[in-house]
Amino acid sequence: GLAWILLWTGLTYLYRRNSIFQQAHNNYWWSFFAFTALCLEILYGEVIVQGQTDASEKLFTKFSWMLAPGWASWIIFLLSPIVIITVSESTKASDRVSHQKHMRRLRILFETKLGMWSPR
Repeated sequence: GLAWILLWTGLTYLYRRNSIFQQAHNNYWWSFFAFTALCLEILYGEVIVQGQTDASEKLFTKFSWMLAPGWASWIIFLLSPIVIITVSESTKASDRVSHQKHMRRLRILFETKLGMWSPR
């Protein structure tokens, strides 16, 4: 679960102000390591569940409802990328507007200072 959330959060951080929908994803190293981390987490989860079933089959059947994720967990798991991307993209849009205002302010300040020292 954590690698899944970190994967989507990391994907939205690839470009600071550009939307992930506007810019093509071409960071192959990030893609490789994200895929590897996700596969390792799935493998780790399978090993843990398999170890629990082998160690105590009786205990597993008694408390299987606690070990197996329910339908609500799957819905949260599958909808989390939508929430993460929505929050990240809205934050980027706000940051873009703030950055543009700051750059305009700096440009006006620079032109004012440059104009003070120009010969007339």
